[in-house]
Amino acid sequence: MAEENTAVSEQQSGEAPTGGGRRKMVILGGLMLGVMLAEGLVVFILVKSFAAPPPAAAEASDAAGLAHGEGHKEPQEVEVEIGKFHVQNEKSQRLIAYDFEVYVLVSDKNVDKLKDTLTRKAATIRDHVARIVRSTDPQRFAEPDFTTLRELLKHELGQIVGDQEVILQVLIPAVTRVTED
Repeated sequence: MAEENTAVSEQQSGEAPTGGGRRKMVILGGLMLGVMLAEGLVVFILVKSFAAPPPAAAEASDAAGLAHGEGHKEPQEVEVEIGKFHVQNEKSQRLIAYDFEVYVLVSDKNVDKLKDTLTRKAATIRDHVARIVRSTDPQRFAEPDFTTLRELLKHELGQIVGDQEVILQVLIPAVTRVTED
């Protein structure tokens, strides 16, 4: 009867028997832990599958955008008039005069330097051009592209300007030969 009294008193107090109750609690706790782990695993898999790919490892590479040389204005070639000339050639048996114009081709960054030289040394330039024409063999004026005359003028004008690289090309659009008797 004493045993019955203890069982009845335990039931009335709401306490579970110690042997079976603890086992249920461990099972219930393990079940709760398993459900939480399963939920975490599902969330991890969903996040992993819908997330953006991981960024690539940082490496030093060429910067995107302008490549070397892009974005810079290419130097433009500009024609500058040196002058119109009427020069006599004294190398032939007869007196021959030539009427011609001389232009030079320069890059746009050297235009100001050349124009400054043209204003400061106009007489020097006219003298050197006349000297070249007077001393040139008349056969050189028979060349279809005036190669020799162009080279001589380019060299002289380069010396007057002070830099042979400033003048890219000498242009002689036309030469008119005037025979004077």
